[in-house]
Amino acid sequence: MTTATDSPSREAVRKAAAAKEDAAAVATSAADAAKADPDNDQLADELREARNAQRRAARALKKAEEALESEETGDAPEDAEDATPAEELSPVDAARAELRRLEDAQAELTAATVRADAAAEADPGNSNLFAAARKARWDELKGTKAVQKAATALAEAEAAAPETASADDVEDATDTTDAADDTDDTDAAPAGPLTIADAERQLADAESATEAAEAAAEAAPDDKQLSAAARRARAAQKKAARALKRARKAAVEGDDADGSAESEDAAAETSTETPVAEVPAAAEVPGPQAAPAAAATPSAPVLTQDTLALVSSGASVLAVAADASERAAAADPTNTLLAEAARSARAAAQQAAQAVAAAAALHGAAPTVAAQAVAPATPAAPAEPAPAAEADVTAEPETSAEPETPAEDPAVIEAREALAAAEETQNGFAAATLKAEAAAEAEPGNSDLFSAARKARWDELKASKAVQKATAALEKAIADAPPAPRVLTDEEKEDRKAPKPQGQWLIDGKEPLNGDERIKQEDAGLAVADRVREIYAKEGFDSIPPEDLAPRFKWIGMYTQRRQDMDGEQTGTLTNAELQDRYFMMRIRLDGGQVTPQQLRVIGGISADFARNTADFTDRQNIQLHWIRIEDVPEIWDRLAAVNLDTFFGCGDVPRVVLGSPVAGVSKDEIIDATPAIREIKENWLTRDEFTNLPRKFKTAISGNRRQDVTHEIQDVSFIGSEHPEHGPGFDLWVGGGLSTNPMFAQRLGVWVPLDEVPEVWAGVVRIFRDYGYRKLRNRARLKFLVADWGVEKFRRILEEDYVGHTLIDGPEPEVWPGYRDHVGVHEQRDGKFYVGVKPTVGHTEGDQLVRLADLAEERGITQIRTTPDKELIFLGLEQDAVDDLAEALEKEGLSARPSSFRRDIISCTGLEYCKLALVTTKQRAISLADQLEEKLGDLDVPLKISLNGCPNSCARTQVADIGLKGQIVTDDDGNRVEGFQVHLGGALGMHPDWGKKLRGHKVTSAGLDDYVVRVVENYKENRTSADEQFRDWVLRAPEEQLQ
Repeated sequence: MTTATDSPSREAVRKAAAAKEDAAAVATSAADAAKADPDNDQLADELREARNAQRRAARALKKAEEALESEETGDAPEDAEDATPAEELSPVDAARAELRRLEDAQAELTAATVRADAAAEADPGNSNLFAAARKARWDELKGTKAVQKAATALAEAEAAAPETASADDVEDATDTTDAADDTDDTDAAPAGPLTIADAERQLADAESATEAAEAAAEAAPDDKQLSAAARRARAAQKKAARALKRARKAAVEGDDADGSAESEDAAAETSTETPVAEVPAAAEVPGPQAAPAAAATPSAPVLTQDTLALVSSGASVLAVAADASERAAAADPTNTLLAEAARSARAAAQQAAQAVAAAAALHGAAPTVAAQAVAPATPAAPAEPAPAAEADVTAEPETSAEPETPAEDPAVIEAREALAAAEETQNGFAAATLKAEAAAEAEPGNSDLFSAARKARWDELKASKAVQKATAALEKAIADAPPAPRVLTDEEKEDRKAPKPQGQWLIDGKEPLNGDERIKQEDAGLAVADRVREIYAKEGFDSIPPEDLAPRFKWIGMYTQRRQDMDGEQTGTLTNAELQDRYFMMRIRLDGGQVTPQQLRVIGGISADFARNTADFTDRQNIQLHWIRIEDVPEIWDRLAAVNLDTFFGCGDVPRVVLGSPVAGVSKDEIIDATPAIREIKENWLTRDEFTNLPRKFKTAISGNRRQDVTHEIQDVSFIGSEHPEHGPGFDLWVGGGLSTNPMFAQRLGVWVPLDEVPEVWAGVVRIFRDYGYRKLRNRARLKFLVADWGVEKFRRILEEDYVGHTLIDGPEPEVWPGYRDHVGVHEQRDGKFYVGVKPTVGHTEGDQLVRLADLAEERGITQIRTTPDKELIFLGLEQDAVDDLAEALEKEGLSARPSSFRRDIISCTGLEYCKLALVTTKQRAISLADQLEEKLGDLDVPLKISLNGCPNSCARTQVADIGLKGQIVTDDDGNRVEGFQVHLGGALGMHPDWGKKLRGHKVTSAGLDDYVVRVVENYKENRTSADEQFRDWVLRAPEEQLQ
């Protein structure tokens, strides 16, 4: 005999499981490829074939597992030479084999029906497809009836020959005998026949138990008890499915009669049925004997022995699965999927126990599995059983017995309710379908009945699809639900707390320590968007309360803009409410800087219609509009949504737009394309409720380009392309960067992250910021302060231990790009096509121009346009013969692909024109400065970053520019208070990152800015040691007089 460890069946299961995993991996890769290029028919075909292969592999694994199950439970001999001929099979085994065969055939018929119905629905005028769909439905109906007959035959065989019960049935009975004395059903209310709703609930419970048991078995593959529980759960699920079919059939037959025949049949069945108490079991179960059959009246509700056995067996399996699931969850407390599976399994077990009690009450037998199913198993010594007279099989478990679990995520609750509603609808349509098809089958020539059956089938099919979608939504909600933060020990709190209490959630609790935190806790997230549509857009600006206008509108990407009659000196003397206008700045979010010509045209149209033709590219790859009225916002949102754009999370204490390489997927300098990670974060992570209340803004950059083109040194978290010597292309992780009034460069964690783990690791960093970030003082509420206090070693340790769940791979430091990091000019792509990058001066444009640029792109077959962190615009995918034509057309728009160094490298913030924090005008001043530099100096042979910022907050990166100009009010030579700038020289990112040197005591008026910058640049050109000496290097050695 072959041993259990090396049996052919077990080896077949291993091979089938491996084949399923391989098929799943191929399907995942095919899905990613098809998603990246949705218009590629070949990729779509490959995806369909991969998914078909995945389904075939799943079916093969299922059959292999069933064969192994039969081998281990004694339903089939272990070796071929010991096989019993088919004619020698017992009646039960023969009936069971026939049922399995018919169920497999029925599954194929159902799949054929779905395909035929879909084809007919897609081409309603095709009579051949209609006929094929009709035939498929009749075949499926016949298959359903055959399965029902086979199920009835199996039940009759089991009732007539109980001694042939399977090993699983014996084990179920053995597992449940200990609970017999813990129940008392003398006061139980009579139970009715198994209804469709009850059967559906039992099937849903069985499915939940199967998922839980399989998850537990997968988590502990060497645990034979868990594997056995999983197999029993699958068997119970099949039985529950058959019970549901019988219940539906009974409901149809009952609806077609006046009810008397059903009562008579039930009475007759009861009179010949073997009493439950006489069913042999692995151990005698003490309890009251079944009521005599004669006690039943024709109108009494009756439950067949077959159904009672099914309920009892299923409840036992659910109880074992719940115990196994809870053991697995306890062994891995950080695994939210196991915790959810354990909760579902225990709930299913409790419901099944109540069903057993009700069924047993009808027959007068003790429900042997009820007590076991109700209370969860614990590793501690078992408690003393309660006296039978005091037991209550319907009671909820004691609170002390339940493991403490956090409240279920609201999104999961909502998805669960939606699924329940969809299933209820489907059940109604399913009953209607059975009734209509039975009627049509009874009168084959009645066209009206046939049409009614066809319509019922369509309705049920649509409802079934709705259930599938709702199920997928629930699974996604469960997968996306945030892990509950664990309770820290005193030692951990001491290790992770700030030097002084700073409002860290996991250290100090969630009591708000300032007004902003209070407002966020009261109503964070995107709820304000509903109020915009329902109230504010209808009632106007004055209907907006202050707590929505200032903090919460940021979550929907909107700020009030500055009143036009307020000069810079009033910035520091007036409140925000006094400075604000009745119009808004609106920030349109472009993650990765990706925008299509169609989207650009829509944005341009919105600008022209609602924003006085204003538009600006930002240094975070977004597009900003001004002069937006609250009354127009719903229409703007609708137009954006029509092209898959929005403004949500454009501002506020949330994860902001994700910076990405503007040439991702096409650049010859690319190590790895980060687009899938950015898309995953945008679509599946960014708008989660758990990320709507961070201590402050959170900035992300992800680029796989060797140019490191996303200013990663000054972001909260960055993933930068890196080649690992063993693992290949991936990302180097940086955390804790930021500018403003207390600038800090990001620090490397020293880890290498593969592409598919980027979203998970990103979420871990955000969660650390959420849980440990400083919330007491907003000027210290950025991640950089936490990283500075903890250090990168502690940050990495906590990220790995508490938020990622595994040790991250050590990684090498990536090489630094030595030259320009932007993409202005004409560049060849890796596919042989070209991209053209142009620089609107300081990112300024207009709505009408955006429409014209969209037209230029589409006329030349361009489908992808990108914005950049340097406020540039890039057109991708040009054929070589179209490059010059596009460059000339862009030049006419004032957008040069070959701009001077001055125009290429100058940036500014919004400034006094619209910003309530600004002290000076910046954007127009920067444009004028670029004009003057070109006029007086022509061009420069090296990069020269010039930054104009309207206030100390450094939105234009003042501290890391070659010439950084920070706006402030200064006194001119005549003693007048005028606009001016504090000067910073020699700042840089890239090869030698450094902060600009502040010229203390030296300030420049706005009127004298042109002459000052020209003078400093001329001094640099005349005094540099060579053409290769960078401006920042010259600043470090230049005498003070040459810098003033």
